[in-house]
Amino acid sequence: MKKKKTLTTHILLDASKSMDYPEKGTSKFEYSAMLAAGFAYMVTKYNDRFAISTFTEEIDINKPGRGKKNLLRAIDRLSELELSGGTSIGEAVMKYSREIKSRSLVILISDFMQDLKQ
Repeated sequence: MKKKKTLTTHILLDASKSMDYPEKGTSKFEYSAMLAAGFAYMVTKYNDRFAISTFTEEIDINKPGRGKKNLLRAIDRLSELELSGGTSIGEAVMKYSREIKSRSLVILISDFMQDLKQ
């Protein structure tokens, strides 16, 4: 029987001001955070590691971890997050790619609204 290779899932979530739409009802960020939490939950079912990191022009990198406690900490962090600034997807992906040290799946969640001059 082959040993299962572990896979680390990295979820990059856009936390720019454009994700704070609409003002009433469920915002793009809230939908995106639920999607990120859903992916993270699926990963915990296989006891694999995951991280949910957020980005704007800068990136807030979180270390990958396992289990429901890690998932609950990530959800708490997302629920307290203040959205601000613009989006620099290319810069965030470049910086984050330097942090990946193992076999990984990267999930990028964004509205992809950024200044084209970047």
